[in-house]
Amino acid sequence: MQVSRRSMLRAAGGTAAAAVLSPTLAGCGKKKSKNTTTANTAVKMPAYIPYSGVKPDLPGDTHGVLPAFFKYPASPVQASSSVPAKGGSITGFSNIYAAVPPPLGKNAFWQALNKQLGVNLKMNMVAAADYVNKIATLVAGNELPDLASLSLTATPNLPQLLASRFADLTEFLSGDAIKDYPFLANITTDSWKRMVYNGGIYGLPIPRSRIGNLMFVRDDILKAKGLSNEPKSFAEFRELCKGLTDRRHNKFAIGRQDSLLQFIQGMLGKPNTWYESGGKLTNNIELDETRKAIDAIHTLYKDGSFHPDSFSATTVLAKQWMFSGTVALNRDGYKAWSTDILATLPDREHTLGAMLPPGFDGGPGTVAEGNSTFGLVAVKKADKAKVKEVLAIANWLAAPFGTAEFLARKYGVAGTDYTLKGTDPILTSRGVAELALPINYLVDAPDTIYDPGDVALVNKRHAFFEKQVPLIVPDPIVGLYSQTDSTKGPTLTKVISGSSGIGGIESEVYQGRKSLADWDAAVKDWQRNGGNTIRAEYEKAYQQLHG
Repeated sequence: MQVSRRSMLRAAGGTAAAAVLSPTLAGCGKKKSKNTTTANTAVKMPAYIPYSGVKPDLPGDTHGVLPAFFKYPASPVQASSSVPAKGGSITGFSNIYAAVPPPLGKNAFWQALNKQLGVNLKMNMVAAADYVNKIATLVAGNELPDLASLSLTATPNLPQLLASRFADLTEFLSGDAIKDYPFLANITTDSWKRMVYNGGIYGLPIPRSRIGNLMFVRDDILKAKGLSNEPKSFAEFRELCKGLTDRRHNKFAIGRQDSLLQFIQGMLGKPNTWYESGGKLTNNIELDETRKAIDAIHTLYKDGSFHPDSFSATTVLAKQWMFSGTVALNRDGYKAWSTDILATLPDREHTLGAMLPPGFDGGPGTVAEGNSTFGLVAVKKADKAKVKEVLAIANWLAAPFGTAEFLARKYGVAGTDYTLKGTDPILTSRGVAELALPINYLVDAPDTIYDPGDVALVNKRHAFFEKQVPLIVPDPIVGLYSQTDSTKGPTLTKVISGSSGIGGIESEVYQGRKSLADWDAAVKDWQRNGGNTIRAEYEKAYQQLHG
């Protein structure tokens, strides 16, 4: 199964948090959750009004291809006409994936940000492993922030939590009302669809493209060995992995064990978690294709193509292996091509590439649809004036690429946090530390392709996305909700896929410690212990949505 930051959060304490949140929410707030598909589909989505103030060098589209820019504009557009707030403080709650930034008193970026926002922004930052339980603590202590970044899959009883403690934003954002917040209106409808609960708009998206995850490839290593990054079948992919593996010199094809399953499921045409036929849903663990994919990965394991520590390595370690050239393949989110540790590779145009899944026996493969938002950012209940002020701040934080606001938010203070190379901002070491403030998990602008000073890489990424997007298989449960999946899903997923992608029955079968018969038994356990109930709830919601 695909392991992402979301699934990592799901496994990080969802059951414990559910136990805390359920009684806590039972008696709080006046509004009860009415989270039905019928009520949710009646909600009028915010109008989509693309920002036209900056023209990309290569166009994007509404199917998922991102617009691309060769350089940052020499004279960035000042897109907002006023400071969004008028003093006071607001609080934000978010996970953080980097080192904690310097505090406000020693952080020039944070100080400048507060001045531009017109408010004292206080951030409650928590590591991913503690994230879900921290939410429960904040709810129990009635210490909710003004802006709270919530996982769509890891937050137990999410509809009830939103109805009880957070603002219904429908009157402020539905239809043309969003015109008061033009940068939020620049976010596509796909992202807003995931903000609808309880018959209303209950959050702000952190937009992402449908591109999803990529199989990253060290192109330079393949070239040196005379290998192609375009295998035509699983058999050719297997031979490629063999050619990349040299155990005597500590070189391997594959890093983390969870890099492969969704990729090979894509070779078999089944990369998503759920599949619909005639209104009936099947989870991918129940499919023969997944069984075949697991057996194929066992074959790769027997070939010796895995790093010896693949089954205990963290995602960070796997990225470091790829950076050092220890492994040649690693699956990651599409944003890692620009913003991750991989960005430190020299000559990325020729060093780093990506691979499309071929059909298992030839022809094209398929790709799972990526989530159109990283999460949901909820606004604490307050009077209308306060909600409008918080939305105005969020609007500023969503300013698009090419604007002066985006430059200030992503690169900080000129001469301190970044310097210019031509017209392109380049972060200083101080800027890297200060910009770790995780405001991009409060709200963000739609993604673009931008690699300062590297036009060839921009072209390469854009061309790859144009090839990947037509292979995307839509997710049938987008916009649907299962209460059982919210509460029991993390535990059921852990049995199958382990914790943070490590362990679980999948791993045991890959390594030959358990058989496919054991896998079949685990699937039946999943069905009995809650999977069938989750399916029934999703099917009911699907039928309400589609008839």
